[in-house]
Amino acid sequence: FETKAVQNMQLHSVRVEFEGMIYSRLAPVSATMFTSFRLSPTGLEKYKNLLRRPFIDNWLRVFPGVMKDGVLNNMKNYYMDERAVFQLDICASLSQNTSLGALMKDVVEHEDDVFDFNARGSWKDIQLGTGDVVMFEFCEDITKLPTKVFQVERALQLREICITEMPVPKAVGVVFNGERSKFHDVVNDLTKSNWEQHLPAPKVFDLPMFLIYSSYINIFGEVRKVSGEVR
Repeated sequence: FETKAVQNMQLHSVRVEFEGMIYSRLAPVSATMFTSFRLSPTGLEKYKNLLRRPFIDNWLRVFPGVMKDGVLNNMKNYYMDERAVFQLDICASLSQNTSLGALMKDVVEHEDDVFDFNARGSWKDIQLGTGDVVMFEFCEDITKLPTKVFQVERALQLREICITEMPVPKAVGVVFNGERSKFHDVVNDLTKSNWEQHLPAPKVFDLPMFLIYSSYINIFGEVRKVSGEVR
């Protein structure tokens, strides 16, 4: 796995504009970032089990949306390689005490834009100490919900094999953009009771997991649109 120490999480460099916006809204805390991890032979075998039909079929009952065959084929082909490397959007081991509420205060604009999937209580009250880990993925399209939450699940499943120095995260989730109304329509219908009880439950069921809407405006796109209207 790869790590990077940062004095201010706001300044962690990323390649995607929406991700950069999220990082700029985080509290300026220091942390060690787990940026990626590589499959091992043992991890590869465990990952294959995740992509079998019983797990995926149940996954889509709990997290409905578009997990296209192309996405699954990509996971089965490219990522069925011991050399495969998985990127992590936010996976941070904190170097100071804070709370999830303080860390993400400016990411969340409205209280009802945070969906507590496992009903663990207020996201604001989760206390984070030195060495505690938070893990969040970013996504600009709510229809990709099952794929993005699966990426969190994948990291949790492979943690003890491929990211051995990382403890169990104190909180996980996905930060979404797009249309707020569509976000609420999707998350308000989610229920883990759709998971068949005879199958081992996903690890995301056991942790505080939050699905968050955070608005984002592409300034360049808006300027270009206005310019076109003026002409």
